[in-house]
Amino acid sequence: MTQRALGAILAIDSTTLTRTLAPLARQGWVHSRPGVDRRERLWSLRPAGERQLQRALPRWERVQQRVRSRIGVRHWEALMTETTLVATAARMRALDGLRAEKDQ
Repeated sequence: MTQRALGAILAIDSTTLTRTLAPLARQGWVHSRPGVDRRERLWSLRPAGERQLQRALPRWERVQQRVRSRIGVRHWEALMTETTLVATAARMRALDGLRAEKDQ
């Protein structure tokens, strides 16, 4: 996946994403390689990263369950709705920026 696409999905700017991915790459969890364009980076999850993800998912699900039980289903659903709206708006803004770059 390109760094640009990953940033758009996560609604993270390229600089922040680079700083976020660097320690994951040092751990051997992700790998990057040059793309077709010299400015492009392609990222992939390595087997060690897949194992880390599989270890983390049950923990993440337990934390979500704890929060859900503490705030109640109604508030949890509202939180998920609002989070989705904010993330969608951020992605749309990121895509607007990508379109502007492409038009230049």
